[in-house]
Amino acid sequence: MFYDGNADTSMPAAVKVVTDTQIASEITEVPTLEFTVNMHGVAEPRGDMLISTVRRDDAESRSANPILPDSVAVYHWHDGEYEEEQRFDGECADLHGAAQNEIAVAFGCSDGVLILNEDDEVFTSAFIDNIDGLGDLRIGTMYGHEHAEAFIGIASQHGGGSAILANVSPVTSTMSVIDWQPETDAHAVSYGFSMGGEFFVILDDKGFVTLLEAHEEDGDTHWEFSHKIDVASASAANLAEGQSFSMAASQHEEALFVVDPVAQAILAVDLEAETTETLLELDFEPAGAVWLGIAEEHEHGDHDH
Repeated sequence: MFYDGNADTSMPAAVKVVTDTQIASEITEVPTLEFTVNMHGVAEPRGDMLISTVRRDDAESRSANPILPDSVAVYHWHDGEYEEEQRFDGECADLHGAAQNEIAVAFGCSDGVLILNEDDEVFTSAFIDNIDGLGDLRIGTMYGHEHAEAFIGIASQHGGGSAILANVSPVTSTMSVIDWQPETDAHAVSYGFSMGGEFFVILDDKGFVTLLEAHEEDGDTHWEFSHKIDVASASAANLAEGQSFSMAASQHEEALFVVDPVAQAILAVDLEAETTETLLELDFEPAGAVWLGIAEEHEHGDHDH
């Protein structure tokens, strides 16, 4: 959990790392990293390590917006505290958004994406410049999955509007626009990976779920359009101002739960069979959903997750 802090009250930023085991054991003293200044930041826990944003002095920072950090540091949990082991100063101006997979951690920057590649808990940095296909936009949201080699970045205007999806490869340090083949005038409203990382799922405001699938080519992985499922197009035309479809992905099966505020229903989408059924009919307008439960265990390499 990343706490931005508060500039008005001089409250500094902080990170708390909470696990399921700690919650089950009702442990209140959890690993914490405290900063000296506030920042709109992000942190990625990675075993005993924590990769977190760092806000340098405003006179040093490359960020146009001073509350956004421009640096990243790697911390290791030793003897009850996080100790800084590596620092990447000034490598990611106006940093916003982060994700990780097994081999790397990615951060969205105003002029590209910063990649920290890991080799046995030692990180090296690489920078991928923004491509012409993004126009005047920048990637401010990142998605990653432990079983997915390539990241997906979302470039959009602040406050919404049309978004551009980008394939970001930490292997070849390349970026490319993904053609997700939306319906006419459709805008994405929600994103996420399926349970096993086989699909990247896009829910749009026309009531369609679009699935991207990873393909390998020349030793690299690219996300490409796979297929589309009509989930709630019958309700799309009747969405009132302030209403929106939303979704939550199951972490136990290749399924998706879509919230339809018009029909006042929760829809279950089978991503493999490409079918949709009404799971719950409600007597109120649902605002959103979150998946809670016991995630499916996956064998990966010589250990389980």
